[in-house]
Amino acid sequence: MASASDYLETAILDHITGNAAYAQPGVLYVALFTDAASDADLEQGILTNEAAGINYQRKSVVFGAAVQNQSNNVTDVIFNQAGAGGWGTVDHVAIMDSFTNGNILFHKQLGTPQPIADGDQLKFNIDNLTITMT
Repeated sequence: MASASDYLETAILDHITGNAAYAQPGVLYVALFTDAASDADLEQGILTNEAAGINYQRKSVVFGAAVQNQSNNVTDVIFNQAGAGGWGTVDHVAIMDSFTNGNILFHKQLGTPQPIADGDQLKFNIDNLTITMT
């Protein structure tokens, strides 16, 4: 993932400086955003233009221990098949701290937007999602 959200950066800074404890999320989720999403909105935690449609829901993801400032997903992340009408063109992905609503932790624009039509199924293989802290 390219960018930590403002929310996460503030939470980590407050935690490290002793101003507020940061509670680790129990489960992390991958959310998809359509072509109308922007990095600026995602950076600020604005949850507009999340993919929607029949069978769309965020999917849980597990990351391995960090090595050299990065962590990769250790399981495949497989979304449901899109239902009638599809979900639109997905061009951003985010790591969230909740199955619904919640906070954006990390986000990235996809190199190649993915149109998700009826019957399509998006999958991120092991090691396809990388969180890097620099």
